[in-house]
Amino acid sequence: MKKERNENNAQVKIEIIGSAEFPWERVKDKVYPALAPRDWENVKKVPAARRDFLDLAVYYYIRVMEDDCMASIWVSEGILNGWGVGMDALDAQAMKNMKKVTYAKEMGEMIGAETLPYGPHILTNVDSHYGAAAMLDKESVFAFAAEKNADLYILPSSVHEVMLQPALEEYREKINAKNLNRMVRECNRMLVTPWERLADHIYHYSRETGEILIVE
Repeated sequence: MKKERNENNAQVKIEIIGSAEFPWERVKDKVYPALAPRDWENVKKVPAARRDFLDLAVYYYIRVMEDDCMASIWVSEGILNGWGVGMDALDAQAMKNMKKVTYAKEMGEMIGAETLPYGPHILTNVDSHYGAAAMLDKESVFAFAAEKNADLYILPSSVHEVMLQPALEEYREKINAKNLNRMVRECNRMLVTPWERLADHIYHYSRETGEILIVE
């Protein structure tokens, strides 16, 4: 609850003071993207600046420290207009910042369990804070696919992380779109709070085309 209250206070603070106290040149290195549903409750009151990505949306936030806790200030249309910065510039800066904190790690290694030859990697950022946006980092996703010499299934764990699952032919009976979609739906219902759910289906990354497509 404290974190949510800090984020609300920070949002109100910047909206009231205005962008003059938070100029673009001062905060641009602290702007990051967040990937979430298009009808995401967390930003309905802002309203947040956004661009669509597949069936999701990319929102943008400023990372700040508020009462010794990291808080997120959502970039609203009003803030963006006050900066005099267009969406293209905002998106480019956010993606640049994101690349500095993105990483992928074998799931077994992260949870202290046995690593599997077909095991997924968790793709997120160093804070696991709105880290699902890391799937927008084409270079990281391509590098992982090239390393595994395979296309990828992307499993939306939450708004904070996604899982990269190599689509290996030798494990096709166990690891396929039908089974993975079912697993995502079950995890969303049982383990993920509603406001942190990303999607109810998986995505497919083609190593040949570099495209990410919806798999329902």
